[in-house]
Amino acid sequence: MTDHESVPARIIIADDHPLFRSALARLLEEGSGLEVVAQAADGREALEFCRRFGPDLVIMDLSMPNMDGLQATRALIWFATAGPSHTPGRGARRVSWGAGRSCPG
Repeated sequence: MTDHESVPARIIIADDHPLFRSALARLLEEGSGLEVVAQAADGREALEFCRRFGPDLVIMDLSMPNMDGLQATRALIWFATAGPSHTPGRGARRVSWGAGRSCPG
């Protein structure tokens, strides 16, 4: 990678409609310099993928089974701001997800 190339933004899409997820992923990746690293079918899966991949951005549907998008977003914010090993000002990619730590919601 040269100095003029940038690292693509890493994105997770969370939506319970697989056709919508795949279409949005294709749209985002085509010539945009974005990388969809995972697609989640519900909020719990979105949290797991965030722990695993440390995305720059999460596109979250609010109405999903198991854990809705609002609960999942609250949990992500909690981990990013008050969760384990928090250092103010750190980016989402560097959040440490403590083993066995329970999420609110």
